[in-house]
Amino acid sequence: MAGRRDTLRGLTLGLALAAVLAAPSHAERRLPVGSDAPPWLHAVGRLAIPTSRVEDGRRRHYDERCSGTLLAPPGGGAAQWVLSAWHCLEYYTDLSRDIRFELTGPAGEPLSSRARAVASGGGMAADWALLELDPPIPPGRGATAELDAGAVAEGARLAMAGFSGDPGLGAGGERLTYDPDCRVTGASGADRLTDCLAYKGASGGGAFHGGRLVGVLSRGDSRGRSIYVPAARFLAAVRLRLR
Repeated sequence: MAGRRDTLRGLTLGLALAAVLAAPSHAERRLPVGSDAPPWLHAVGRLAIPTSRVEDGRRRHYDERCSGTLLAPPGGGAAQWVLSAWHCLEYYTDLSRDIRFELTGPAGEPLSSRARAVASGGGMAADWALLELDPPIPPGRGATAELDAGAVAEGARLAMAGFSGDPGLGAGGERLTYDPDCRVTGASGADRLTDCLAYKGASGGGAFHGGRLVGVLSRGDSRGRSIYVPAARFLAAVRLRLR
């Protein structure tokens, strides 16, 4: 790809790991999400998406690793909807291969379910996606997040969580981490610009304000500049299904 599309790709949290390693040093603000972390952070899980693309004339198959947040069902019951980023699904073309969503249960047990994309913004200009789980996560088995589509003011404090693939605290995407004290710094078109720290693999993770999910992590530079899609941009599509 060329031109503007390449520029956008260069800003996504799907940056090559080599670019992450080459980043200038910075103070590590992130924390691991352990048993003492706020419960809503445990709603962020991992997505393994079987994808393929042509590179140098050959088709390459690989698993795209991203993050996603399990939404709280209205009125309780099983949880079946996950929010993530559209670009994580861009090269998912073989529908015979399952997307997997993995979450950690209250006792530290792994939970896994198939996921199917049911709605999205359709491009980087609206980088969000909604997936349906089959089977859903039973009540009490996994943490969920409440969606909040209210405006978040510039300067407001955020927590941003995802499975960053850095070789440090993120353990190559094996450990859920979060930046507990970052801020909204402005606007990036219809999206929100922050100074939150995240790396490759955190795409699709959650931006939280006051313990509620206010957006989906879209892109960044792995140096303390991350952009999220605010919940107001996809609230109507989600409400069609969360009934």
